[in-house]
Amino acid sequence: MLINEHIFSTFLSVIAGGVVGMVSTLLFVKLFGIVYLPEKHNLDIYIYFEMGDIVKLSVVIVLMILVCILVLRRLIKSLNITQALKLGEE
Repeated sequence: MLINEHIFSTFLSVIAGGVVGMVSTLLFVKLFGIVYLPEKHNLDIYIYFEMGDIVKLSVVIVLMILVCILVLRRLIKSLNITQALKLGEE
């Protein structure tokens, strides 16, 4: 039950963080282009999301989540059922 809770809460927060990060990047980069004297510095700012970078980052995040799940599983196996339930309450 703790592993399922960990999986659902972690994946939803990682996906929400990625979406918020992409949206805020799109909004704030346009704001920087407007603020920094566009009449003196005629620089266009473009945003590129490289799919390869997103895949690499996703692989690292999934590996870290799997390591955390394995550590949690090992910790729970060494506990009694009462201690595991107390861990879930915290």
